[in-house]
Amino acid sequence: MNIFIEKENKRLALAKHAIRVADLLLDLGIKDSTVIVVKNGTVVLEDELLEQEDDIQILSVVSGG
Repeated sequence: MNIFIEKENKRLALAKHAIRVADLLLDLGIKDSTVIVVKNGTVVLEDELLEQEDDIQILSVVSGG
């Protein structure tokens, strides 16, 4: 699984057969309310299952006023 973490401008390659988005974020120490997760070009929710062949982007949520 190829993962890009926008905030750190870092790429990771993880050998995971299947993992939920929420569990991946927990493993990486990323708070789920601060990011949007994109799987193969599509925004996904926390319960989405990620597979080894997926391309994952973890994008920072930006808010302002």
